Amino acid sequence: MSRELQISLRLLTREQKESPEFHLVDCGAPTMAGMKAASMFNVQFLSGQELTDWVRRKNLALLRAGLRFCVLNQSGGNAMILVFRKRMLGEVLKDPEVRGFLSECGYSACGLYAYFSELKARVRSCGPGSFPHEIGIFLGYPLCDVRGFITMKGQGCKARGLWKVYGDVEKTRAVFRKYQRCREVYWKLWITGQRTLTELVAAC
Repeated sequence: MSRELQISLRLLTREQKESPEFHLVDCGAPTMAGMKAASMFNVQFLSGQELTDWVRRKNLALLRAGLRFCVLNQSGGNAMILVFRKRMLGEVLKDPEVRGFLSECGYSACGLYAYFSELKARVRSCGPGSFPHEIGIFLGYPLCDVRGFITMKGQGCKARGLWKVYGDVEKTRAVFRKYQRCREVYWKLWITGQRTLTELVAAC
């Protein structure tokens, strides 16, 4: 991260750093840019109505760009939100191997939002700080890495970054670098006011 960007981040107010938009750019830049099917971030809300209103506004504002927001869980003023590219994630979930894997995991659904319904129920049953391991599929992680994590119980990975790598290390590290560059570019454009969130979302 450049020194200029580090300084800009330090100049943000506490209110800005706690905003949903801050966490969206921090965790979701590659998804906003159309590089990654989905990302997940956590935010604090004063009430369930405030959360509902924010998600509704963002879904309406970014509808044409193909970006969607789904609340996976909310508890004690904290919300876990999935931001996703509907077309991209739909293609992931149509893959026969992915469908087979999710069936092995106990999913009986067929279709994006039907899968979401089962995923949300599983997330909510896991408790704070825990996730069903197959959530990696919904976040656009390679199937081999999700399978490897489950089989190895999170141990013995070849490398780690945004997720633990059990497949092609060099290819995945290149992806990690691409995502990090995207995140820094988006940070700079948003923090300096050169682009609004809507303008940052590439229509694809």
